Amino acid sequence: MTGMEVGDTVVYCDDWFQRRRMPVPPIEQRNQFTVRVVGGDRALVDFPPDEDGRRWYQLVPTDWLVKLTKEEPNEEADAASLPS
Repeated sequence: MTGMEVGDTVVYCDDWFQRRRMPVPPIEQRNQFTVRVVGGDRALVDFPPDEDGRRWYQLVPTDWLVKLTKEEPNEEADAASLPS
């Protein structure tokens, strides 16, 4: 079970960037994809349209992806929830 479902918004996880020896951008700055099909250890995700308006899809290993929740955690919200 991957924990991902059709329609989820996902981004590449830190490991994806580190495997390519790329700097890891903040999660807010990563390209977001929509899951179209999930099966086994792979998910078919669609990428936002490119500058020519073309959409494309890619089959991606699920361990390269992290699911975004509607309410992404942030430090201000975490600090506000701490007891005084």
